[in-house]
Amino acid sequence: LIKEHSSEYPEKVSTQGFTEMGVQEIAEAIDPLIKFDRITKVSSLISCIGAFTEKHVTNVAVTGGSSTGKTYNAKNIVGLFPPENVFELGNVSKRAFLHMQGEYDKETNTITIDFENKIILLLDTPNTEVMETLRSFMSQDAKEITFAITDKNEGGGQKTKNIKLRGPAMFVICTAGLHRDEQESTRLLVLSPEI
Repeated sequence: LIKEHSSEYPEKVSTQGFTEMGVQEIAEAIDPLIKFDRITKVSSLISCIGAFTEKHVTNVAVTGGSSTGKTYNAKNIVGLFPPENVFELGNVSKRAFLHMQGEYDKETNTITIDFENKIILLLDTPNTEVMETLRSFMSQDAKEITFAITDKNEGGGQKTKNIKLRGPAMFVICTAGLHRDEQESTRLLVLSPEI
């Protein structure tokens, strides 16, 4: 019965009947969601697709003046992807990513936080220290990046914790004015909605 009623998982999908899409076709497909902003919406979508690859991950900063559609564009593009692959945050403290729940390995005393194939949408300008903390993770230097941080223990002293962030993950950052140094500039594709 099992052989008779089961099928291979995941099912293979035939690509016959599908044609490759160019920039114009992608822009037209997204037009019902976002009018205009052709460069921003197409670049954002292609960058988000990169989160599901090993080598083509590009972080995006959608920047511009107040009420120009930064968040609208970002949320609509990110909304095209499965919810389980999207991690949306309003604001972030400088070490928030290192204090999230993860899988604890007692042997190595390491907490692993899995962001593999995640699109991390930051709806507000992150603190400069957030960008500094995430620098090596955003640059995709390795699939897993280990951070050594200190926390207070029960006695009021300090203890070291090892936190491992697993990727690749891509960031979409909405910001009215991203203050970044040269190192952050090399990790972000900066896009602006049309005004």
